[in-house]
Amino acid sequence: MPSVGAWTWLKDFDIGLVTEADVAEALGPLRVLRLGFGFIFALLVLAAIAVFLLMRLARRLNESARKAALKAKQLGQYALEEETGTGGFGTVFRGHHALMRRPAAVKLLDPLQANELSVARFEREVQLTCGLAHPNTIALFGGANAARPRSRRQS
Repeated sequence: MPSVGAWTWLKDFDIGLVTEADVAEALGPLRVLRLGFGFIFALLVLAAIAVFLLMRLARRLNESARKAALKAKQLGQYALEEETGTGGFGTVFRGHHALMRRPAAVKLLDPLQANELSVARFEREVQLTCGLAHPNTIALFGGANAARPRSRRQS
């Protein structure tokens, strides 16, 4: 039967001590320790894989959010850059016209306040502004009415 033994000599008593144990009994605590370390190592590997997968997911979500933000700032041929002012029924953004390659001001109706009266008022403002001819007034290029629902119009 395989066994593990150990001995030592005690000088003070002038005697030797010997012990013998079965291998399974002697190495039992070591087996438990190996199982514990194996379990901890497996958990670390699983945690590393989970972190890797979560980082990839976060990267994809960040990329899709960045694309969505870029698309949200694009309105037809106009790229919206920043909000410059808010009025009674609309917001004006500083933008850039992609085709004409020049800066533009884009006015959008507030979708929460859009109703038939505000849409008619906005259309009237556009028509009156088109009739102005002075160097100190704005020029209207056109709009992207087809790019947005009826509740949001731009000039």
